[in-house]
Amino acid sequence: MTRRMVLCVVILMGAATLRGEDLRALELVWLDSHGLFPDFERVRSEADPIFRDLGVTVRWEVGTDPRPSLKEEARIQVVLMPSEPSGWGLSANAMGVVLLPERSQQDSVYLFYGPILRNVGLGRKAGAMLEPRARRDVGRAIARVLVHEVVHAIAPNLFHADEGVMHDALLIGALLQREIEVDRRTKEEFLRGLFE
Repeated sequence: MTRRMVLCVVILMGAATLRGEDLRALELVWLDSHGLFPDFERVRSEADPIFRDLGVTVRWEVGTDPRPSLKEEARIQVVLMPSEPSGWGLSANAMGVVLLPERSQQDSVYLFYGPILRNVGLGRKAGAMLEPRARRDVGRAIARVLVHEVVHAIAPNLFHADEGVMHDALLIGALLQREIEVDRRTKEEFLRGLFE
C-alpha cells in the first residue's frame, strides 16, 4: 500500500506562548503520498526552530488525506514531489515552487525531492535507504526549503535575502549548516502576510 505524503499548512489566527513570547500559531499536517522521505520527525525538528525565529509556533499533525480548506482558515498545501522541476518549466536545480491562487484553487507549495538530494551531494536515493548522516542532512534540507517556500506563500512580495533561509540560492552550506539565519525584514514581512 502506498503511503500518501503531502504537507498541508493551516495558518491559524491564534497565539501561543512559548518561552514567554507571544507567537502566532501555524498548524502543519504531514501526509506522504510517495514515501520519498519517511522521517517526518527529522523534518519537523529542523523546521520548528526556524518557524520560531519567524515568530510562529507550529502544531504538527500526521494525517492521511488533505482536509478541505475552511473559509476562516488560510491553507497552504506543501507537497514533496518525485517529479523534476524541469517538467514544470523550472530550472533543473529548483528545489521548490509556490503556486498562488491565480494558478490553483489555494496556495500550494511543491518541494522537488531530486534537486534537494542533488543539492546536498546525494544521488536520487529513496529516503528509507539513506544512511543516518545522509538522512539527517536530507531532513534538514527539506525543512529549509519548506520554510523558504512557506515564507514565499505567505509573503509573496518579499524579495530574497542576501543570506539565510531566504537566500535566492540555498546551496549546500545553507542547507546543511547547524543553524540558519532569519533576517529582520523576512520576519516582519512574514508576520505581516499572516494577518493581511
